[in-house]
Amino acid sequence: EQKTRPYVVMEYFDGQTLAELVAKQGPLAPEDWFEIAWCLARALQTVHNRGVLHRSLRPGSVLLRREKNAEGLNCWRVKLLDTGLSLKRAVIHASASNPAAGVQTALGRSVARTIAYAPPEVVSRPKGQVWVGPHSDVYNFGRVCAFALMGRPDPDSADRVILDDAWGKLIDDCTAWTIGGRPPNFGPVLDRLAQVPGSNDRISRVESELYDIA
Repeated sequence: EQKTRPYVVMEYFDGQTLAELVAKQGPLAPEDWFEIAWCLARALQTVHNRGVLHRSLRPGSVLLRREKNAEGLNCWRVKLLDTGLSLKRAVIHASASNPAAGVQTALGRSVARTIAYAPPEVVSRPKGQVWVGPHSDVYNFGRVCAFALMGRPDPDSADRVILDDAWGKLIDDCTAWTIGGRPPNFGPVLDRLAQVPGSNDRISRVESELYDIA
């Protein structure tokens, strides 16, 4: 009525990105990363259940803050950001048949900034018709795990010496070149995370904290 601009008020979250955290203090301990990774996987599972693909997961889109919970224990608060490339899966599939959709659009080259974390089906041209889907965000997730634990999205054998076997296998499976080699969605990813040694108590605590926040 006052002819003013519409605006959106968003929550202020005082934290730093995963990229900033690793640059400042180096790779995270597996125990710390587990809590963050679980929250990310749950968030992405929820997004996918609503038919939306994130398509831009990278260290710069993960915002973190360390704080004490109600029991006085240190815990991580995690925010998943940067949904500028997110699209409904049905829209991607319906539009991909149009050749013009792959040129300078949200379906095409605008993903270049995430190139170090993007799956082959997004940044290259595999033979045949290869759909972008939940498995594509799974690939991004695997790359982000590698970055968080080893400081690089594409670690070599020397970087992997310090990596636990369970984490190494999870990262390898999530970042498989072929879509069939990856977990199809974040349900199996969460199942695999639950198999990481010492995860049971952490899962119960993180799930309880997520419930309280919600």
